[in-house]
Amino acid sequence: MKSKNHYILPFACLLTLLASASTADAQRALHANAPTRARIGLEAGLGAALGDTKGGAFLLGGQLGVQANDLFAIYWKPNLVVDGWATDIDDQLDVFVFGSQLAMLDFTFGRVFQIGVGGGVDIGKFGVCSDTGRDAECDMRTKEVRPAAEGRVALIIPLPGIRARWGIPITFTAHTTFFSGRQIHTLVAGPGLLRF
Repeated sequence: MKSKNHYILPFACLLTLLASASTADAQRALHANAPTRARIGLEAGLGAALGDTKGGAFLLGGQLGVQANDLFAIYWKPNLVVDGWATDIDDQLDVFVFGSQLAMLDFTFGRVFQIGVGGGVDIGKFGVCSDTGRDAECDMRTKEVRPAAEGRVALIIPLPGIRARWGIPITFTAHTTFFSGRQIHTLVAGPGLLRF
């Protein structure tokens, strides 16, 4: 019985050393193939405002942060959002403009698909409407700071011949601004330019 313990302990130590060596090799390979780098991007989109305000929407967004490796990134995403709808007064268009400050994280699968989510605040002028279309009665709220959340899904077209990971994302963005008992949903899709 005592002689068996003499063989088990060295064997267990050998297995532990082999496992730690293979883990270290895998980590070195990951870091060698996927160094930490800057995440920089610009995206634009057209779509619709839904929820308590209905109409057209335009979004211009940036990205600045860190691509930790080929899979994971965390970044700051400022947006400029313009939402508008038709009124019954001389075919005018009522619009409101706000900016977003969001903290985002996302995952890139392969080199062609991204999915991300984040949250922050929207700052600016908002039109919260009680009805839709030309009969909409909207309450314009200026200089407001509201909580916001955003999700994005992107299909990346890689740019050939560039050593860094650059691509053209075709992005679908869902942005929600929260009010007491109400929300404004801005859904847009469009292209951009991204280093990821």
